[in-house]
Amino acid sequence: MAEAQGAGVRVVMITGDHPATASRIATDLGIVGPGATVLTGPELDRLDESELQRSAGVVSVYARVSPSTSSASWTHCRPTARWSR
Repeated sequence: MAEAQGAGVRVVMITGDHPATASRIATDLGIVGPGATVLTGPELDRLDESELQRSAGVVSVYARVSPSTSSASWTHCRPTARWSR
């Protein structure tokens, strides 16, 4: 994980797990620090397009996400992806 992050890769975890489980696993893996924001699928469903794009830049852990939520939400977030060399 550290090697990927050191190379400029922003790691994002998307899971169907409970938010507390997702947070713990993401913290243990070094994706986020303790207390990082976890956004759930139902919360994603309530966000408008600008809120989705804003959250995509700061949230790295998404929990209780269903396949339908993930496909709809990530379509809006793609334009915020950045490539670095």
